[in-house]
Amino acid sequence: MLDDFGSFGKDLDGYINYMYAFKESQKGGGGGKKPPSNSGCLTSLAFALAFILVITALLSY
Repeated sequence: MLDDFGSFGKDLDGYINYMYAFKESQKGGGGGKKPPSNSGCLTSLAFALAFILVITALLSY
């Protein structure tokens, strides 16, 4: 293992500080929550109703 990690320090303390900074920089922003998909129950119901109406209209001709 290297002895000097620049501004992060030397030896084990420098390595720990470097790895902590590296991991923090690799994190994504936004708190880690998944954005809403906007496909709730009402949306699913509306698509199902529209599908049934289209099929009914096609079969009635």
